[in-house]
Amino acid sequence: MPKQHLSSLDSVIDLLLDAVFVVGGDGCIVFASAACERILGYTPEELLGQPMIELVVAEDVEKTLAAAAEIMSGQPKLRFENRYLHKDGREVHIMWSARWSEADQLRIGVARDISELKQAQGLQSALYSIAEAAHAANDLFGLCQQIHRLVARWHYAPG
Repeated sequence: MPKQHLSSLDSVIDLLLDAVFVVGGDGCIVFASAACERILGYTPEELLGQPMIELVVAEDVEKTLAAAAEIMSGQPKLRFENRYLHKDGREVHIMWSARWSEADQLRIGVARDISELKQAQGLQSALYSIAEAAHAANDLFGLCQQIHRLVARWHYAPG
């Protein structure tokens, strides 16, 4: 492919709203598209050479390493979800599609920020719980206490 087409391809990739990551066999980032800054707060330059796993929320490291091993064994992954730490410290829910290029010894992944979706699902779950509590309530005071506990749990629940 001529060089001008490659630079055009980089420009097109940087227009995507989802982030594209390329990770070497050692787990270090060798390419990150411009969308990584919107999603994770880091510029592509800040991420180059960094171990990808260091950005993963501690509770998701084990399942992320297992998924990476499956991908590197030749099993593409669609809709794999995990959480990453944004540069500002908040958790970002990511849905991945990824595959391994044996010829290039690279893992290529597309990351979509699904944090708003996860928050909406949490709110929906809390509302269902409140509806169930209202149905089962024996008195107004007990219902109010139960709703208070449910709202507090949802509002302060991590990522």
